Amino acid sequence: IDGTGTDVHYGIIGKYSDGSIVRKCVVHDIVNEIDPPVSDVAGVGIMFYNEAKAGWSGVHGVLIERNVVYKTSRMGIFVGGWTSEPPYWLLSSNNVIEDNEVYDTWQGPTKGSGGAVTILGASGSLIQRNEIYNTTGLDQSGISILGLASDTNRIIQNELYNNYVGIKISAGVPAILDNTITDFTKGGIVVKDVLSVQIEINTISTTDYTLAPNGIQIGYIGATTGRTTTT
Repeated sequence: IDGTGTDVHYGIIGKYSDGSIVRKCVVHDIVNEIDPPVSDVAGVGIMFYNEAKAGWSGVHGVLIERNVVYKTSRMGIFVGGWTSEPPYWLLSSNNVIEDNEVYDTWQGPTKGSGGAVTILGASGSLIQRNEIYNTTGLDQSGISILGLASDTNRIIQNELYNNYVGIKISAGVPAILDNTITDFTKGGIVVKDVLSVQIEINTISTTDYTLAPNGIQIGYIGATTGRTTTT
């Protein structure tokens, strides 16, 4: 799926699409527009989402695996949902993003921030064995979990390098395990506003800690860390 030379705003998009599978696709050169009618919500390689509307169950059981996604204006892969006002109920669950290669994302134009791989408002989801690199924009990350309702998600055995932040969490994640995070600009793992998280068996390194001072940065959290090597 090639968006070069066209106004392709999403490579693959599904709305209220439970149980969908995206496998072995190549998606690239997906563009965003800041001005209406697009208004800085496009430029995503693979996207499954919903909105809080009566009668819709959300996005559940989506599998995204063995894809290559690159040169996107915003996220490479996004799964989740949102609501514009409280209550912030869960809008997606039991989704799996695994064995993908995602790089050169968040190239703009955009005023937003997030991850090359992002889940929002999610429960029981798994991000594992992905290779994610060259997410270098200010305040962007390789993997990002957002949404006040997010919980019981796992980030396992991913390889992340040359990203502004490796993994950035602003919502509940019980396990960040066995990831390799190298050559980041700002931080290897950044976690805030989370009630509980387990961070273990990760390898984190960068060439210059004067520029990237935080291997693991934790704020407002009850956390356990162990067997994580920072060099």
